Amino acid sequence: MNKMQFKRNTLIENIEQALARAQQEELPATIKEVQAFGGILRDKEKAHDFDAVFLIDQTPEQAQIWDRFRRNFNNAIDENRELSRQQLHDLFQPYYRQGLPFSRVVMTKPLCDLLEKYGIKPLWAACFSWTDFYFSFLGIFYPDINKVMRKLILKGSKGIQAIFENYEEFKRGHTMLIARNFQLAWSPERSDIKKNLQRSKEEKIAYLASELNLFQTQLVSLQEQLSKLMCELVSTTSDTDLKLNFEELNSTHPFIVPSENETYRGLLLKCEQARQEMRTYNEEICVLRHLTGNIENFKERLKDTLYPLSSKYSMKELVTSWTLSGTPKYEVKEARIREILNGLGLPENHVITIQRYGAKTDYRLGLDKEEREKFLAIAEKERNRNKYLKPLNRVAKRFDKDFYVEVELAKGKPTSMTINYSNWCQDQNEDFRKTISSKLRNASFDVELNQWSIQANKIVIIDGKTDVKQLATIVEKALEKFGR
Repeated sequence: MNKMQFKRNTLIENIEQALARAQQEELPATIKEVQAFGGILRDKEKAHDFDAVFLIDQTPEQAQIWDRFRRNFNNAIDENRELSRQQLHDLFQPYYRQGLPFSRVVMTKPLCDLLEKYGIKPLWAACFSWTDFYFSFLGIFYPDINKVMRKLILKGSKGIQAIFENYEEFKRGHTMLIARNFQLAWSPERSDIKKNLQRSKEEKIAYLASELNLFQTQLVSLQEQLSKLMCELVSTTSDTDLKLNFEELNSTHPFIVPSENETYRGLLLKCEQARQEMRTYNEEICVLRHLTGNIENFKERLKDTLYPLSSKYSMKELVTSWTLSGTPKYEVKEARIREILNGLGLPENHVITIQRYGAKTDYRLGLDKEEREKFLAIAEKERNRNKYLKPLNRVAKRFDKDFYVEVELAKGKPTSMTINYSNWCQDQNEDFRKTISSKLRNASFDVELNQWSIQANKIVIIDGKTDVKQLATIVEKALEKFGR
């Protein structure tokens, strides 16, 4: 799916609105400057986002307030905290069991007042989630000031790719960003963003030449990384019957070099080509890195007598399947992973993707045409079901997160729909169980109640001609008596 593009003026307006919002919020730090980089400086009429570095600093008072907030609102050990870890957990645990959103919980009285007592500003706390609070790495949650700044300033703003860095450190040239060509977009003294981004034609050409030079330096580094990975793969597969074809990967990369007296348009085009090339290299490096690890894993598994590999599949098929399923899709899209594996001569078309609603994507390896056709039929059925399940479950979960909808299909058309409710409520009090059970029965659900859970369902027969919108209306009407 392609990212949304915005008009240049829209992006500038969005960041102006975000800065105006920052003036009204009580923030844990002050925005000293906003530096722009990336596509917005290449004069694109439309772009995916406005790349901006928000340079922040804290006054002594802000630092003191944030430090108290951070000390008391985390689940790490800190001898200086006023509110113990156990007390903090005891405050939140009843709300967590109810399944309420964290941002809503922290604004609920009397919890809101109790948090304020210990310097935990509810508005700042609402920037985090249950996942942050309970399931952070190693179970330790440290509030991140950048996350609070981002949530409060950018809420509702689209198309702003914001990075927050310390003002003094950035001015000394200390930044983790690869980008090196920045331009002041905003400061309290120079608040007109459009005017700040205006440059002469000569300045624009100089900027693009500098950008292209930076991109070319990065491309050389990426080329070296890819070549190193190819050498590793040749070495790793030398004692196996797996032979990889690198010709296609090597032949698809154009040589991008600016000519003398390059025009502005020419530089702009080559900058975009270089950026695309960097994306392409990063995708190939990611896939080859996972492929290398999977080949090494296969060779180790061959020695495992306790959990031996199935002799049903070959090395080529297994490492292809593992790479396709194990490569993060936020790094490389599945279609691109398949393209790279196919170019290497690996049988990616033997691996069938089955995406079930609400479940982890399933990858099935088919040995022959008949088996692959069977898995393809399952994948097609799930794709058709997803067209119904996604919108229908969105409607159901507006009433309660424990509702879920199932749909049965015949020849791609819905024949029956079941609205289910499932809540493992052994930790809930009796009043809660009685209330939910009564509401479900009032909505004509069949209810099964025991000491561990509440299970309920309602079956709706469909004539096969009902479309998604009509089904959504049926779900909404069926749950109206349950209430929100």
